Amino acid sequence: MVHTIFVILFSAGITQNSWGKSYQFQELFSLLEESNLDIKIAQESQKLAVAQREESKSTIYPSVRMEASFVEVEKRSSFGTSSGDRTLENVRLVGQQRLFRGFGEYYELDRLEYLKNMQNRRLESARREVHRVIIDMSSEVWWQKSRLKRQLELVNLSEEREKTIRQRVRVGRSRSSEHLNALSQFASAKAQLSQIKQSLFTALLNLRNVTLIEDLTDLEEPNVESLIENPTLKTNELKLEELAVHPSLLAFDQQILSNEQEIKINNAYHFPQIDFRANYYGKRADVSFEGSDWDIGLFITWPLFEGNIVSARKQQVYARRNQAILQKKQQQIILEQTSSRESNSFVNATQALLDSQKSAELQKNSYHYIKKEYLQGLANQLEVNQSMNIYIQNLLFVDEARIQVIRSYYQFHAMRGKLP
Repeated sequence: MVHTIFVILFSAGITQNSWGKSYQFQELFSLLEESNLDIKIAQESQKLAVAQREESKSTIYPSVRMEASFVEVEKRSSFGTSSGDRTLENVRLVGQQRLFRGFGEYYELDRLEYLKNMQNRRLESARREVHRVIIDMSSEVWWQKSRLKRQLELVNLSEEREKTIRQRVRVGRSRSSEHLNALSQFASAKAQLSQIKQSLFTALLNLRNVTLIEDLTDLEEPNVESLIENPTLKTNELKLEELAVHPSLLAFDQQILSNEQEIKINNAYHFPQIDFRANYYGKRADVSFEGSDWDIGLFITWPLFEGNIVSARKQQVYARRNQAILQKKQQQIILEQTSSRESNSFVNATQALLDSQKSAELQKNSYHYIKKEYLQGLANQLEVNQSMNIYIQNLLFVDEARIQVIRSYYQFHAMRGKLP
């Protein structure tokens, strides 16, 4: 149903700026903070890491709790006779302080701090990745809109040509076969409109699903001339020092540091555990300490053997650390390749834009001359149709190069996290 309405609106000749809110391209990046789900998920992961570290702080602080128990028991003598029931009442405050765990709790705090930093880097990396996705999807929208625009131009030219030939046939200046050829060209041009409209609808739908903005039909295309003249983008690729501080790589660094702290945590299990405990009694029913008000003590636990669990955990951590090191190397290669590709793409697309503009202007003149030659009997209808299609195709080459310049320019800067 939505697709049908979309096609009807286009078929009715609604212009680009006659419906929907007009968004500037740069607006999308600020709106994403409030709408994009990937960014929101990364933000929640960041909050989770902060909360986990705050929770872990409890292991280094003392704990105080109140305990109470009321137990009804039957007291019996050695001869099995009962001497009446007795209620054992215990009410006490219990304080405990961990004194030593092989410093494992402090290593845990450091580990969670690195994880928090890792989530911060991943949030920034998610922003950049979403920006790059938006750039690609927006470029696809502009391309499909350009295709639709050029196809409509071809339809109009074909219709105009068909009317001209029809009038010439009536006065005997053109053959009926030429009119049939013009009708075929006109019908063929119109037949492709539906497919292009569907492609545009799909591109808009994909962009809407990422941005959660309902109507992006009037998304404005940046001025390509200002991008080409902008001196901030050189032909060089991103410098190595810029790649080295890419948030995705920094996130792996923090993950590796976290794994190293986890190794220290596992080593701490080999040390004795020392706790300080104190009890203050309100009521106490105890045979050996009847009437006492408080007690304090040190408790020492020394693990001797737990089924090789510590060694197995350390092997897992080493594997995760090595995996993170390899993933960082893999990501670095991807970033270097992407940087090179987008830089070269900008340079090549800029040259292609200049060349295609010259070609389109020449083909435009050629088309007008062939139409005149046709009227003079120096060219046939097939040559006119061929020239007309080549002219529209050259305009599409201009549109494709222009959009590629815009796409590669913004992709390059999105990698740097410095969108214009």
